[in-house]
Amino acid sequence: MDTNTADRQELNFKDVSEMLKQKPIGQTPFVLNDFNGKYFGSLGNIRLTEYYDNEEDVIEYFSNDKITWEKLIQVIACTNTLYSQVLKVSGAEVEEKL
Repeated sequence: MDTNTADRQELNFKDVSEMLKQKPIGQTPFVLNDFNGKYFGSLGNIRLTEYYDNEEDVIEYFSNDKITWEKLIQVIACTNTLYSQVLKVSGAEVEEKL
């Protein structure tokens, strides 16, 4: 890879990281993400909501005390995905122990 390609990749990464802003949502494990004025909620690196036009709607979605089936399924699916990613990273160790 030549220097120009490496410079462009670094520039692209910086551009994307500047476009995505994150902040925790109150007393929850969820994160509010602002991507160019569109907002969504996530857990870890997994998006859980559709895009909203304002951050208050995302915060309200996760902050209300009502536990819905939709939220429960989202958290279970997210946990399963994160667990699968951990297994992929440490897959060789897991297979050796089995």
